[in-house]
Amino acid sequence: AKDYLSCDVDYRARDFAKYENDGQFELAIQPMIKIAVQRVKRYSREFSSVGKVATYYKRKRRRNFWDLYNGGLACGLAGDASNAFKLLSQCTSIEADCDWMKSAQAVARRFLAVSHSRDPFRAEAAEEVRKARQLIKLGELPSIDW
Repeated sequence: AKDYLSCDVDYRARDFAKYENDGQFELAIQPMIKIAVQRVKRYSREFSSVGKVATYYKRKRRRNFWDLYNGGLACGLAGDASNAFKLLSQCTSIEADCDWMKSAQAVARRFLAVSHSRDPFRAEAAEEVRKARQLIKLGELPSIDW
């Protein structure tokens, strides 16, 4: 589990805006706000279900480490065991050259071990969500509806 939130699909709305004063900064961030609102609307449609997230990652042609990891998780949660196994296997086969990747691959291996069955996979994911929410000081969820 990570102790921070991340965005693994997109990047900044625009370049960094330096703060000089309230008026200047308000003008500088207006274009960023418009772009961010458009992206939120687009991603709310595109990622409205675990199945749609899985489809997004399966259709991606070029995949980096996080695409394989996130795609494997999405496929497993959606009940697509063969693609979960395939993506998580690719994720864990990358040579890890840093601690964060080794840690993420250890988690991916846990998911890989239960990738054959949706219920154990979802239970593992629920535990990972529980740990992450605890690390970033969010309350517990009564249940998770994948």
